[in-house]
Amino acid sequence: MLDPAITAFFDERKEGWLKKNLSPDMSEAEKMEVEKECASVFSLENWLPNAAKRARQMSISTHPCTFSHPSARKNKNGYVTSVIADAERRSDGYLRTGNTSVNMDAFGNAAALDVYKFLSIICENGKTVVEHIQADTELAKLLLDINAVGYDDLF
Repeated sequence: MLDPAITAFFDERKEGWLKKNLSPDMSEAEKMEVEKECASVFSLENWLPNAAKRARQMSISTHPCTFSHPSARKNKNGYVTSVIADAERRSDGYLRTGNTSVNMDAFGNAAALDVYKFLSIICENGKTVVEHIQADTELAKLLLDINAVGYDDLF
């Protein structure tokens, strides 16, 4: 059984997709076909492999380069470097990374932001989906071990 927060995420996506794709002048058969397509698009078996491919289009960072300059995009090799700062807090009077509290943020293709939102879902036990994946928990295995694609194949 999926975590209620994950179920709510998919329900929200389905609702938005249906709102965009259903029109009042459709016949009942057409509406049922659109609803069937929606259920297919947002099933774990289809959505997760697609999301895993799109996840490569973004990085998770605490200090994306656009914080320094809004036009900054890539380094000279054409790659975005993600920086995740985990510095020790010291009461030294300076404004620096270790003395500020920052959240993770996504950097990259905006079309993949739904993947970041999915990874950021806070489950019932207080951990995010990405923390479950990192810890290789039972929830992560349940979520990512789908019939069409194996758990390890999504990475």
